[in-house]
Amino acid sequence: MASLDSDLSIESNGLIIDVTHNSIIVRLMPEVIEKLRETVSGDSILENALTILLKGAEHPTIPISDINNISIEPIPSRPGSQEQRKVVINRQFHGGSVIDELPLTPEAADALVKEIKKRTNARF
Repeated sequence: MASLDSDLSIESNGLIIDVTHNSIIVRLMPEVIEKLRETVSGDSILENALTILLKGAEHPTIPISDINNISIEPIPSRPGSQEQRKVVINRQFHGGSVIDELPLTPEAADALVKEIKKRTNARF
C-alpha cells in the first residue's frame, strides 16, 4: 500500500500508521473498512452512521510537535493468544490535552515509539 510520503509506515491490527516529518497519520486498512461496510449492509441507519463516522475519522493527524509523552502499555490477553501492546500518546489539543491509544503488535509498538522518540529526542 502506498504511504503518504512517510518516513515510516506501519501496518498492524487493522491500522495503517504513517509517520511523516511533522505528524502521525492513522488510518484504517481498506479491508477493515470493507468488512465494516459489509457488517452494516442492509441497515440504512447503520450504513449512514458508518459513513459519517468514517468521514469524521478520515486520516486523523497527530502533530508531532503536540506530543507531550508517549509510552507503551501491555494489553491483557488470553493465554495462547497473540501478545498485544498499546501505544499511549498524550498530546496537546485545543488548549487542553487528549490521550490517543493505538493497539499494535509489540514489534509495531516498539518501532512507532522509537521513531517518535527519535523525532522528539530531548523532550522525553
